[in-house]
Amino acid sequence: MLALARVKQYLPMEMRTLSIVLPAMGILSMPLSWLLLEQLKWSLVPQLQPMRALLFVTAFAVILASIAALKTSHILESAAWFTLLFYIPMQPQLFDPPSLRIALTAIGLGAFASVSLRLPRQALLIAGALAFFVIPGIGRVSNYPNLHTPEIDDLSRWVRDHTPPAAVFLFPDAGHSLDPGLFRVKALRAVYVDWKSGGQVNYLKDFAGEWRTRWDAVNHEGFGASAIPAYHALGIDYLVLQREHALAGLQPVYENSRYAVYRITE
Repeated sequence: MLALARVKQYLPMEMRTLSIVLPAMGILSMPLSWLLLEQLKWSLVPQLQPMRALLFVTAFAVILASIAALKTSHILESAAWFTLLFYIPMQPQLFDPPSLRIALTAIGLGAFASVSLRLPRQALLIAGALAFFVIPGIGRVSNYPNLHTPEIDDLSRWVRDHTPPAAVFLFPDAGHSLDPGLFRVKALRAVYVDWKSGGQVNYLKDFAGEWRTRWDAVNHEGFGASAIPAYHALGIDYLVLQREHALAGLQPVYENSRYAVYRITE
């Protein structure tokens, strides 16, 4: 909205209208999703995914801030708008405190882009292209995390070689991590429940009930030694914990720098 107020004199009426209406639709998609899905329980809503319209907020922030950066005659204001543009893809959680590296990278790119406006036109193209190398290189920002770690590979290899194929595993302290799903694929063993597999509740009603029952049970029990009898009763054979949550007084059957595995059944 601040960028729109700054550049509206440069925009045709149609563009000004879209700059208000589409982001507003995005914001209103949140209470709409809450009403239709959380309250009315419409099963069609997860397929339509109305909150995808929130992308209009980011899209118009980028478009309008770009225009503001190009149209202003003040180099510091231009640098501020450009910094915002580079910051958005580097920091998805906009209001989380950024690391010093990310902040300096965004400010540096913003300043360079602002200065390039005073240079021949090719300089601005260079500033834009430079971001594709500076953000992942100096800023160390990656589109996708490196999920396939040596630790998960070693754990999976040991499990394939030393546990029966019918064994059931649980990662009680994994939270929303994708590690249990990677383990399932690499180790070829069953995981009692994990967060990512819950995505199938959109399609299978019976699975939704079973997944929720298991997920609630795991979160209720936690991952301390006192939870082992409850997990044993659920038919779980092995617990896989992060090393910082290792169980005092119990010897793991396998451990590496990241995981400790405990057998809880005979």
